[in-house]
Amino acid sequence: MRRKDFSEFIDDQGEISLENRIRATFEHGFGWYGDMQALQRAVNRLEKNLDRSFYALTNLPIPGTSTILPMVLLSPQGVRLIIPTAVKGVFRAKGEEWLKIGGGSSRKFTAAKPNLQQRAMNMADDLLNYLREQGFGLPEVEPVLIFTDPRTHVDSLQSKVHVVHADAIDHFAANLQEYQPIMDNDDIREIAQVLTEPPRPEIEEEEPRPVEQKPRPDAPVDLPEIGGEERGLLYAEEAPALTPRQERSLRERRIPLSRRQLILLGAMAIVELFIIGIFAILILANTI
Repeated sequence: MRRKDFSEFIDDQGEISLENRIRATFEHGFGWYGDMQALQRAVNRLEKNLDRSFYALTNLPIPGTSTILPMVLLSPQGVRLIIPTAVKGVFRAKGEEWLKIGGGSSRKFTAAKPNLQQRAMNMADDLLNYLREQGFGLPEVEPVLIFTDPRTHVDSLQSKVHVVHADAIDHFAANLQEYQPIMDNDDIREIAQVLTEPPRPEIEEEEPRPVEQKPRPDAPVDLPEIGGEERGLLYAEEAPALTPRQERSLRERRIPLSRRQLILLGAMAIVELFIIGIFAILILANTI
């Protein structure tokens, strides 16, 4: 299986530096790193079972929107929207509801948030609508939830998405290759291109405007005679008045860093001081 990642926080080797992890946490919340770990585990399992006719696009934004798709799997067997997740517990998909069994003695199913089933269906619909707008007559985009924690169980008899448990990822990959192909390599390449390199909107060319003929600088110009008072008023009007912004002192400068960047620098400084403190304690312990 081939893979291409589009996250700005993951380098070419698939690694996440401490700085990028802090930045992504501020931008996407504390659950971001756990989602990335679940995504990597799912990708590693699928890579062992799928050949190079399968193409995975991870952390892919839908062009023109703010929606980021965890994984889009392109293959001759169609297009699939996959959300790997590391959530733990016992869940039930009932219609469009997403329920989780509670703790304590009641052991009843209650509505769980976020609704992973609804999230997967919404993302699959958004992707399908975009591809149809680009001229691809796909019958559907199948939404898939992959649970990477082996202790998680989902009652999916009434689920509207394809649920894959941790111990069934290999079986899921094997079954994909048995499905009837509906696309060829050219279709896959064209879909990948419109997702990764969206077409630019066409700009209508405007008709060239006629060039206004301006007098030559050295051409003589007849000017009326102007008296002394009028000349003084004329020159006074020509002098541009200073705006309040121009009257400000040149010493005033705005801080070139945003509040988020200042918080990030502060967090990094605290981490560095913590590391330096550990090294200092180790050095003192060795000397004593």
